[in-house]
Amino acid sequence: PGWFVTRVLDGAAVQEGVAVVLTDDYGADGVADVRCPGTVEIVAGATFTCEATIDADPVTVPVRITDDAGGYEVGRPV
Repeated sequence: PGWFVTRVLDGAAVQEGVAVVLTDDYGADGVADVRCPGTVEIVAGATFTCEATIDADPVTVPVRITDDAGGYEVGRPV
């Protein structure tokens, strides 16, 4: 039955997506070692954080799931 199905984001794909957004949208140079949770349930409005390194400095990157289809937005690194 469908009520037992839990949909989760593909952690590896999110990590790649976060790296692209940091580089292309935020203009960060030297983005490396992006690590996001391996399993995040797809729930619109849910948030989680990824860890990354930008120019050898560790940063935290907020991510928010925008819809039930698994879309997400990447916040500015802190």
